[in-house]
This record gives sequence, structure tokens and C-alpha cells, in this order.
Amino acid sequence: MLRKTSLFLLLAALLPAFAAPASAAETYKSFWLTETISGRTVGPIVNKPGNRFTLDGVQYIVMESASGEINFAEARKMELAGPFELVEQRVIPLGSRAYVFTRILDFTGEDPSRSEATVTQAVRAPAQQADKPWLKDMPERWVLGPVPSTNPGAYRESKTWSLDPVQWAPGVSLFVEPLYERKYDWKLGGHLGSTESTLELTRYGIAGQWRGFLAEAGLGSSGKVSGTLVRNGTLLSDLKLDNIDGWFAAIGYQYAFVIEGPWTAVLGARAEYQSFDASMSASVAAENLSYLQSEITVDGTVVESSSETSYDYGFTTWKDDTSWDEISAALTIAIEYDEWYWGLGGCVIIDCFSDFSFDGRIPLLGDTFELDAERSAPISFRARGWYSPIDNLTLEASLTMGAETSLRLAAGIFF
Repeated sequence: MLRKTSLFLLLAALLPAFAAPASAAETYKSFWLTETISGRTVGPIVNKPGNRFTLDGVQYIVMESASGEINFAEARKMELAGPFELVEQRVIPLGSRAYVFTRILDFTGEDPSRSEATVTQAVRAPAQQADKPWLKDMPERWVLGPVPSTNPGAYRESKTWSLDPVQWAPGVSLFVEPLYERKYDWKLGGHLGSTESTLELTRYGIAGQWRGFLAEAGLGSSGKVSGTLVRNGTLLSDLKLDNIDGWFAAIGYQYAFVIEGPWTAVLGARAEYQSFDASMSASVAAENLSYLQSEITVDGTVVESSSETSYDYGFTTWKDDTSWDEISAALTIAIEYDEWYWGLGGCVIIDCFSDFSFDGRIPLLGDTFELDAERSAPISFRARGWYSPIDNLTLEASLTMGAETSLRLAAGIFF
């Protein structure tokens, strides 16, 4: 009897020791903290009081908290930060930075006091569209990448593109292009003139985007066309355009989809209208008439007179004000790398259509000849970069080379 009683007491004493880890594991949560600007992530951290972890060189201790909440204290100063609701995507302040609970899972390990936290990099998830068109889309979120596979052959598995559409936040920006050049081939009276003659302008304006639709408008000033528009000849030379001023407007649409992670592909179409005034000048051949009159006199009396008309040719400087309009359309193909608060991109621009309307008429020997132009090359390449130093503010720069050469600097806000 004494032996049975001793065995029963021993089992009763050992049973809580075996049961404690299982019950404790059910009450603990593992969570990951992501810094909201850089995306740098630390985790998993177990919300067991006394556990320590380090964020940006500062050590924190998990403190006692109510169910569904979490408390932290800075280890060096023992200053409390919290309580905070332990909810995914909840933003909390720790020290001088803001963090977000990127992922929260039930703790399933054997030892909740053992630290397994590592530093990783979170990625931005596309903004989720609102249920109703008049509501704002949900903001973008930091999310963790997929958990590494334990399959040694996983790296051989093919990766499929998600093709998930991307929606950019609506935004407005102001821009300036201190450098804008476009090459044209000029014609006079249907005959080819100078090729790849460069139109040079300074442009500035406003641009906006909303749900993939793009629009911009602006002014161009201090423009000129380099060199002469046609080759110098015996009838015409030094045909030039300068003092160019005017305006332009463009509309377009872009469809973007996620390739993988922060990589995005963008397909777009764009139409542009330009209208400019300019001063045109040239040295043109002109026909000069001269009259020669002779008289024969006898004793002061005219007895015979005659007149003769002669023609000679020379050059005269001709000037006039003129204007032109141009309608063009292009397709764009781009690849972009987006890290939420900064990004880079490369784009190919293919000119598909251009119509040039010029009202200039050049007089030559009693006749007039019409001036016309067309774009010299159909393809341009653009490199683009942007950075968001604070919420809702973006700074952007782009450089285009090829058929068009331009440098654009822009600053804007998004909503």
C-alpha cells in the first residue's frame, strides 16, 4: 500500500512538469518587428516576459502584459514602451523609430525563452483595392518573404510570375527640364534638307497620375533649332529657327504588374500635342530690277531718248514669324525596382506616329516653298529614380537619351 501511495505522489509531482511546456507554448506568440522606413526586420521574438532582443543597436526586454497586448522596456534605461495591441500591421514607436508587427504566429517551439531572432528584409505588398470605387485603397503594407524551404532541391523549382496588377497612389508633381532636345529631318518644298537637326528647349510644367492614367502639361521657352534647316545653296542659305516659345500637353495610360518581389513590369501608351511659335530667318535670292534711260540733246534740246530695263540677282535677309503644331503617339515598356520609399527604373520609348504641321512659307524668286519636318529616330531610352524622404513627398529625376534627350527633375505629393 505504501509503495502504491508513493508512486501516485511521484506521478502527481511530475505531471505538471511535463504539462507546463505544452500549456505555456499555447499562450505565447511569436512576432516579427519591421522598421517602417527601411523594412529591416527582427524576428521571431516570443512574447515571454524576460526575453531580450535588439533593434538598431538598442536592446529591449519583453515585460508582463495583459492578454492580447505586449510591453517592452529599454534594457539600459528600463523605460517602458507600451502597452501595445499585438495585432498584425499595427505601427508602434520604439525609441526614435516606428515599427510594425509584420507577422504574428502561435509559438510552437519547446523553449519560449530561447532567442532565435534574426535580421531579415521585409518587402512591400501592393495596395489592396477598396471595395467601392469612391473609397480610398488600403495603404501598402510591409510583409515578410516566404519562409525558406527545407527541400534541398527547392532552388531547382521554377518560379512563376504573379502578374498581379499594381496600382500607384494618385499624385501630383511639378517638374522642370533644363535640357530637352528632339532631332528632326527637315524638308523644303518636298526636298530633303538637313537631317538630325536638333530642337533645343527648356520645359517646365505639372504632371499627375490616377489609377494608371497619366497627364501632364507645361510650357517651353528659350528654344532654337541648331544649325540650318536646309543645306546652303545658290538660292537659299542660313535658314534658321529661334526664339521658340509654346506649350505642350500629354495623356497616357500605364498597366503595371508584379514580376517577383519588388520587380515590376510596366506597359504604357502616350499621346502628346505641341504648339510653338518661332522667328524664322534666311538669306534668300531676290530679283532686282534696274532702269537705264539715255537722252541725246542738241543745243539743250532733247532730240532722242531711250530706256532699257535690266535684271540682276542678289541675296537679301528675310525674316518672319511662324508657328507649328505636332501630334505624336508612343508606346513604352519599362522595368522598375520598387522598395516603397525609393525606386529605380529603365524604360524604352517607341515613337509610333508623328504628324507635323508648319505654317512657314519661304519666298524664292517670286514663288513660295513650304517647310516640313519629321522625327529623325523612333526609339529613346530612359533611366529613372525616385526617393520619398518623408510621408507623401517624392523627389524624382530621369534622364532620356536617343531620339529624345532630356533631363527632368520633379517634386510632388501623393495621396
